[in-house]
Amino acid sequence: MILSKPESDQFFKLYKPLLSHVSSEKIFESSKFNKIVDARNYLFSHLEVFDYFLRKNPIKFNNIELEIILGWKNKFVKDNFIFLKQQKKQAIFLISEEIKHKGFKVVGLTDSPMDLVGIDGVYLQDVILLPFHGKIIWDGLFFMGPILGVNYLWDYNELYKELKTEYKVISEL
Repeated sequence: MILSKPESDQFFKLYKPLLSHVSSEKIFESSKFNKIVDARNYLFSHLEVFDYFLRKNPIKFNNIELEIILGWKNKFVKDNFIFLKQQKKQAIFLISEEIKHKGFKVVGLTDSPMDLVGIDGVYLQDVILLPFHGKIIWDGLFFMGPILGVNYLWDYNELYKELKTEYKVISEL
């Protein structure tokens, strides 16, 4: 599943200026190749930048739009995930570290996560999940790691089933 056209338009209307602000304020030095990724990583590692942007409000966003951005600051999840599978309404992303097993139901922006990743059982690094209109979305920026073998994929599917029964599959941040 993906966001509706008005929702994806609104996401990009808010997210692009936020990342552009990080770059334009010369808050950090970046290589040209990864400017967007570097800005995103800097932003979510230095949350005070959100406060500065929200206070300055250079684009003159309305209060509802500012609340959405504030929600990103307060409720984002940044981690490495296993892209387990694409379901009808969302994709399943798992955090599989021993101490924090969790599953997330993630909606794509303009393409489904499967369209971007291409195959079940892929390790995704540096993924950021964001709350948006009662859904969990991702910004689509990631580094793809190794593809899991059949045995690992089976294990993660079993973990997912277990997480579902324990109500540890999250659909809203």
